[in-house]
Amino acid sequence: MVKKIISLNIAIATISDSRTSKTDISGEVLEEKIIESPHKLYTKSIIKDDIKKISSYLKECVKNKNIDVIITTGGTGLTGRDSTPEAVRQIIEKEIDGFGELFRMLSYQKIGTSALQSRAIAGIAKGKFIFAIPGSPSACKDACLLSDRGRGRSWGVRCCGGLSCGTVGGHFDRGWECAQHRPAIASKRAVLGASFHQAGGTQRA
Repeated sequence: MVKKIISLNIAIATISDSRTSKTDISGEVLEEKIIESPHKLYTKSIIKDDIKKISSYLKECVKNKNIDVIITTGGTGLTGRDSTPEAVRQIIEKEIDGFGELFRMLSYQKIGTSALQSRAIAGIAKGKFIFAIPGSPSACKDACLLSDRGRGRSWGVRCCGGLSCGTVGGHFDRGWECAQHRPAIASKRAVLGASFHQAGGTQRA
């Protein structure tokens, strides 16, 4: 079977009332991770921490046929203006519970019970994947959605290793996947991403 790399188009949005293109370090971290991977940065934005504006941005991205993945950073805390999780839940059809759980597990190992303040969330909307992570550069690195310890390896499985056909296999160090199983594989890749980062090596599904 011919091995093929599927490149995903990713939209990044920093949720903040104060950051600019010059001070958006977290957005830069995510952009660098995409550049290191086989995937492409489709668009990068800064959105005010307002639930209506965040929801509007997410809706536009979901409608855009050229966007496969949406990543937001910021607005996941507990202050009055933090509303990214609420906006995401308005848009997604299904929540990927394990993503937030794994993210908080990794955060706990670094910052202890302060990790409870993180409301990182992920979900699926119209076949697109949305990930909302905290706004610090460290949190963006911990999320590690796009590369394995900065070595430029994206997580994928060999065609046709879709979850629905029960033949998942191969090392998670390539972007091999077929169009039919692409959404399911992207979900598995994202949810397991943080644990791969922690382990620091390739694992089998």
